[in-house]
Amino acid sequence: MPGSQRSHTYRLFAVTLSSLLALASCVLACGRGAPPPPNPANQPGARTTGYAAIGSVKLYYEVHGAGPALLLMHGGLSSSEEFRQTIPAFARHFRVVVIDRRGHGRSADTADPFSYAGMADETKSVLDLLKIDAVDALGFSDGGVVAYHLAVRYPALVRRVVAVGANHLVSGMTEEGVNWTRTRLTVEGIARDYPSVEQQYRKLNPQSGNYDSFLRKTRDLWLRDPYIAREELATIGVPVLFVVGDRDAIRIEHVADMYRTLKKAEMFVVPNATHFLLFEKPDFVIPMVLDFLRR
Repeated sequence: MPGSQRSHTYRLFAVTLSSLLALASCVLACGRGAPPPPNPANQPGARTTGYAAIGSVKLYYEVHGAGPALLLMHGGLSSSEEFRQTIPAFARHFRVVVIDRRGHGRSADTADPFSYAGMADETKSVLDLLKIDAVDALGFSDGGVVAYHLAVRYPALVRRVVAVGANHLVSGMTEEGVNWTRTRLTVEGIARDYPSVEQQYRKLNPQSGNYDSFLRKTRDLWLRDPYIAREELATIGVPVLFVVGDRDAIRIEHVADMYRTLKKAEMFVVPNATHFLLFEKPDFVIPMVLDFLRR
């Protein structure tokens, strides 16, 4: 996009909810913007599951559907279970792969600190074992940061990136988000604010006694600058769609700065949406994502 147009980014995104809904309707109605037709080989609910031995840990994975590979990467403090309701919409068109990153969900952990670059390397190893050599990558929150690293470290692997609520600096979070991470990302704070986090962790994880360490390592990861250096981010040469809610814990200005950094970037601000927009408004967001992935 020419510089003169980019300088008007915020005016372009200051649109009403009604106009965005009209755009979504057009995407679905117009032949060029319609999502790809369902793959007739795909069966609802069909999936394969397994564990990939990567180094000293076994990472849990699932594969749904058939067609071009689409990797869905979950957020922090979570697991691939957060995509349970959205997988079917993507699996009608893609071979969907989900992975529980080290220490998350059904995957065991080591004593090493969490690292976005390390998570990207381990993700690549799982894809290698599945014999997947080209993939579209959709990452939510921490998953989006892992997608940045995956695209930088393995440019021949990644075709496109969809980054939903994913910053690259600590300052990319709102002030409230940073303060919450510093003061509330504790056993007591999570129990009050997001009790389902501990419930899911203890239900799924083979090392349920590591819960305190899981929270501490996540807090350290979220407060460690940079998530990915700007110079590395700028080397991403594939199309990237940045998605952020207008009430997100990630600052819109920060996402717009990343958007301006890349040559093949698009940006979509979802109205009346928080950090969890992909799960709050799937019927609104997924058609826009499918349109991007089709192109």
